[in-house]
Amino acid sequence: MKQFILSLIFILLVQIQGYSQTFTHSGKIMTDSSIGIPGVTVKLYERTTTTSGNNSTTVKVYRTHGGTGSTTQYQQYPSTRSEMDRCFNTSYSNTTLWSTTTMSGNSSLNFGAYTTLTSAGASVPSWGDYYATEVSFTFTPLETGTYSFGLTSDDGGDLWLVNYGSLIEWYGGKGTGVYKYGSVSLTAGTSYTLIARMQEYSGGDGLYVVWKRPSQSAHSYQSAEVGTVTTTTSAWTLKTTTTTNSSGDYSFSNSTNSTKSYYIEIVKPTVSTIISTKDFVGISDIVLQKTSIKSYHYHKFDMNTDGNLTISDMQYISSIINGARSFTKTTLLFTQSEWTTLSNGTTNLKSTIPGITTNYTFTPSSGGTTNFYLLSPGYTNQSKLTY
Repeated sequence: MKQFILSLIFILLVQIQGYSQTFTHSGKIMTDSSIGIPGVTVKLYERTTTTSGNNSTTVKVYRTHGGTGSTTQYQQYPSTRSEMDRCFNTSYSNTTLWSTTTMSGNSSLNFGAYTTLTSAGASVPSWGDYYATEVSFTFTPLETGTYSFGLTSDDGGDLWLVNYGSLIEWYGGKGTGVYKYGSVSLTAGTSYTLIARMQEYSGGDGLYVVWKRPSQSAHSYQSAEVGTVTTTTSAWTLKTTTTTNSSGDYSFSNSTNSTKSYYIEIVKPTVSTIISTKDFVGISDIVLQKTSIKSYHYHKFDMNTDGNLTISDMQYISSIINGARSFTKTTLLFTQSEWTTLSNGTTNLKSTIPGITTNYTFTPSSGGTTNFYLLSPGYTNQSKLTY
């Protein structure tokens, strides 16, 4: 017997990432009399979407203090942002743009000696003295919420969010090890530009930038959020299959995280019984006005499809019962809102609410409930089904 498959696809773009959640969804599949239909197959499909950055940063290295330690144009150790800016301002003769290089953030944002930069391809003047670095990079958060950033540097350092302002300012002569922190609210999937800077006078040098997402308890450098973003989506795979219980209920509860999305597929059955005199009585009660007409009756008993419920529909069903006319069994599926309209209306709405016979998509939220009604044209009771 031919099966009609209804795919009810919904994509759940859960914004909270980095920790486990539970995806839940449930519903009921009923007859037109609101009797639950048992044994209807319901499938849950899953796919994974992974977003990661290429960890690329752009590093500008400046020679400062004239390459000799001169303090005639600015301080040894700037104590404010405006003073720090002078180390990067080539209008001062003691500042020279020395090199520009693209490298991994594992080097540019995580180094405790200038040799890490030179090993990654940058040129650093004065054997690691009297220089400054400006590291600009794209940052695409994996979560929505408040991010906490931390910075430590040798000597001074700061962190700037373009189109927002300063996140961290940590100036003066010091070594790495003690972090200063700043927080900002970010939106998952939105790309931001961050600029981290450090200034070294003499002696040891270094720059470390770390952060923690809203769901995390500890700071670290996380390369997946740095650089040009690449998104990889897996194929849909069947996660689990269930059937409606004796009351027509189905439900899913599945451990999930922010990388996963789902769709539900209901395998729509067809009626297994044959049209009988009981069904003839059903249309007769409508024609004889023993039963008040509802809009869904047109779906059920307008057998000759003339848009009316008349004695000719009684004759049509009678000829099926007597074997004088062939009949193709089928079912129609309606959403809760569609069925409410059909139950409250009294006119023929077959053209505006035709029922679902092909794939159908909708986007409910996790934890929601989605009910459906099955109706079989010609039948008074369609709760006996086959697949």
